[in-house]
Formats: sequence, C-alpha cells, structure tokens
Amino acid sequence: MRKNIEKKKIFLANLHNSNNPGDMAINVGTLDFLSSFDDYTVSASLRSPKKKIVGDPEGKLKNNYPLIKLFRPFYARIDGMEQNRFITILKMMLFLILLPMPKIIFDGYVRRCPVFEEVLSSDIILCNGGNLFYWNKHGKYFWRTLTLIWPVLLASKYKKAFGFLGQSFPGFDKGLLKCFFKRVFSKAAFVMVREPKSKDIINDLLCGTVPIHAGLDMAFHMLVGPPPAVAPENDSKFIAIVLRTSKLGDQPQGADSGQLQKRRENEVIYKTLRLIEVSGKTVRVKIVIQHEIDESVSKRFYTEILKAGLAATTELVRCREYEQLINIYRECDWVITFRFHAAIFAIIAHTPVVGLCRKEYGPKMPGLFEWLEFPEMCFDIGIEGPVNWNVLSSDIAFSRCLEKIETQKKLDTRFFKNQLAVTI
Repeated sequence: MRKNIEKKKIFLANLHNSNNPGDMAINVGTLDFLSSFDDYTVSASLRSPKKKIVGDPEGKLKNNYPLIKLFRPFYARIDGMEQNRFITILKMMLFLILLPMPKIIFDGYVRRCPVFEEVLSSDIILCNGGNLFYWNKHGKYFWRTLTLIWPVLLASKYKKAFGFLGQSFPGFDKGLLKCFFKRVFSKAAFVMVREPKSKDIINDLLCGTVPIHAGLDMAFHMLVGPPPAVAPENDSKFIAIVLRTSKLGDQPQGADSGQLQKRRENEVIYKTLRLIEVSGKTVRVKIVIQHEIDESVSKRFYTEILKAGLAATTELVRCREYEQLINIYRECDWVITFRFHAAIFAIIAHTPVVGLCRKEYGPKMPGLFEWLEFPEMCFDIGIEGPVNWNVLSSDIAFSRCLEKIETQKKLDTRFFKNQLAVTI
C-alpha cells in the first residue's frame, strides 16, 4: 500500500493587495502557476497593511483561492483595523532591531506573529513578481523596501531557501544599495525575471553565481478562456488607447511638478494623436482608464480627439478589473498603450498591440516587444525625429507571437520545477 507523501510548502510573499488591475493579474497568474504543482501547498502574505481598499482585492483573492492560506503582513494590526504610518514604521524598526539578535531571543518574537511562523514552517519562500525593486531608481523610501524584503531577511536568518518570481530590475546604481542587494540576491536559490535586459543586470551583479531565468510576466500564466470567434473585418478600425500620467505611477515631486506633469501629458497626447491620424481608415476610439491617476490625461486626450474630429466615435471607459479589460481589448482591432499590463491583456485577448514608452520608464515595455520579436511595435516617445507610424497599417503575423508565449510558459514551468527539485 502506497504511503501518503507529505506535500512541500511554498510561502509566497508580497501579494499586491491594490486595485491596480496589472498587480491583480500578477497575483492571479502567480497563484494559478503555483497551484498547478500538485506536490506543493501554497500560503501567501499581502504586501500592504491596509484593510479597506477600493475593489476589495484581499476579499477577491480569498474567494478565488479558498485553499490558499492568506496572511496579513507583520506590521498590520491583528484586528484588521486601519493604522497610521507611524505605527507601521515602529513595528518595522522593532523587526530590524531584533533581527540580528541570537535566535533564542528572536524566536520569542517570531512565536507572537502568525505570518513569521508560517514563513519558517515553509520549505521555500518566494518573492512575488512585479516592479518590487524600482524604488531604487525612482525615489521610493526605505520603509517601503523593507515591506518587500522582510520575508527574504527572515529566510536568510533561519537558512531557509528563497527565490524571486518575474521581476524587473532597472539597475542598482547607488553603491550602498548595490552592495545590499548583491548580498541578498547572492543567497537566493534562483531569480526569475520578465525581460532579457533585467537578466543581464542581475547577471552582472552576481557574476553568474545564481541560476537566472528570463521568462514571462506572471500575468501571462493566468488561466484565461479562449477568445471568441473573430468577426468579419469592416471598413472601420476599433482602437483602444491606454494612457498613463507618469513613470511607474509615481507623481513627479518638486516645485515644478505641475509644469512637468503638464509637459508629459502634452507629449503623450500629441504622439498618440499622430498614431490615430495615420491609421488610414475610419477609426472608432475607446480610451480606457485602468488607473485613477490617469484620469486627467485621459480626459484631456478625449477632448483633443473630439476637437480635432479624428475619430468616427470616441468613448471614455473606466475599468479596474483585469477580466473586463481583456474582454474590452478582445473587441478591438488594435490596442495602443503606455501601460505594460494593458499590452499583456491585449496579447492574451489575441489583439495586436502598440507599446509606447520612455527610456526612464524602465526596460519592461521595450523588453517585452524585443522578446516577442516585434521591436518595431514599441515606440519611445522621447526620441525626436521621424517614426514609422504606418506600422498600424501593416500586416503582422501575430500568431507567431502567441506561439512564442505558449512555448515560453512551458519553459518557465520547467525551470521552476527543476529549481524546486534541486532546492527542496
């Protein structure tokens, strides 16, 4: 008679409990991906201590994944009530003070926190995918960084295996931070990144001492149904446009922040209007607002299209749900986007997509299109001079892109499975 084999435990840190549909898609893709491994059980912790968030992302995760134990971070109130930032920082300071202490002292602290005990009872700790380390490039503060890295610090103290899923890295250009992250990543069992440039950055940092895999953003691993049958093409083109206000969702700081914001918005509007002008057919435009910070630039863009009479119809749509966004993009002939996950949603919807970016946005958008072997479909709006805007009228073998993604999903699964087998 075959004995029951106890399943290994995976702890997933930093689930994004925000109402950003891109972050939620990363969560869903990651949990779908991990749930496909039958020999492992999964528990997870949330990233933000906030309880009441628009759209209730925490509640959705609990409803959709009832078998996955979900923990709030150690710096959140146990009763689930809201707390101010000062209390959060105090809890983090206590963690930092006690972390170097001998285990006999630190163990007493650990036993008082359920999420700590869950981490230490797991066989491997995984850091969720996304822009978790962009704070270094874009001025995020130290305390936010600690909210992202604490599970790894805890794992290191107790010599637990840990790894990173689907990250983007802009490069660690500050000496002290570079030394710190080199120390952290050098102890990792493996690192997964979501575009080749990030792999090069980590390889240079670690000199090839840790297995690194360039794969897909975790959102591509969502279990999504097949697209509906394609409707016959007509004389009009339906284009969805997704704008963003600023780099990585961060509002510009300083005395001239308002003027800088306006210049960015004007540049976005001008360049995107050019795309519509060269489409060559009657255009129906749907401006999709995926994030509330993009409300201003989207409204201004809507007004400019109406004023110029560039579209047969123009519609302004607000949507925060990734499932609904995928369905919206399925109805379109093209998607033009500054937002990275809007490009991913379009690809999942089997809709051709044009990516717009600036160099300071980081490597993820151009990296995605380079990896898909469609670099001509991603434009840097900060580059002056002529651009081949007629790309919208070109005939693109989009099926090649979809086949490449399906192949890469299998490679991601194989790499991860092999690393788990080697590590635990």
